[in-house]
Amino acid sequence: MGFILHMILYNIFTAVFVAFGFSVFGLLINNAIKHKRFYNTLTNFNFVRQEKANRILGIFVLKYIILHSFWGKFNPLLTVKERNRETLIQVRKEMTYAEISHLICFILILLLLPILYISNYRTGLIIPLFICNIIFHLYPPLLQQYNKRRLDKIIVRMKP
Repeated sequence: MGFILHMILYNIFTAVFVAFGFSVFGLLINNAIKHKRFYNTLTNFNFVRQEKANRILGIFVLKYIILHSFWGKFNPLLTVKERNRETLIQVRKEMTYAEISHLICFILILLLLPILYISNYRTGLIIPLFICNIIFHLYPPLLQQYNKRRLDKIIVRMKP
């Protein structure tokens, strides 16, 4: 029983490490594509638009966790220091950059999962890595998209 528990914990910690490690690749790829023409279409991309769907997916629970834990301090560029139009537009740009970086990581790890399965390498890692991928690289963009929609409403109401 101890060996099985050890392997489960080892796979979970490895999955968390891999998920965070892929963040570097997401940032590098995002930095490489941010000046391309198609990048602007990515900045307005939305998966979930309805408030009810966000509630069902647990986006508001994630928002609460981030606001009341150390995760909220992780990216200080995403905090609103002043409520003026220029600051909100800059926060929106930073939010979009972080969102796209997370989505790139999400896709990269999704591409890694079948390779792990086909190669029969560490198959016990597949499910924990999939779960970590959803938690660390899918839910944050969903929350950022929700916040961007809220920011857009405020920015539109402000005078240029």
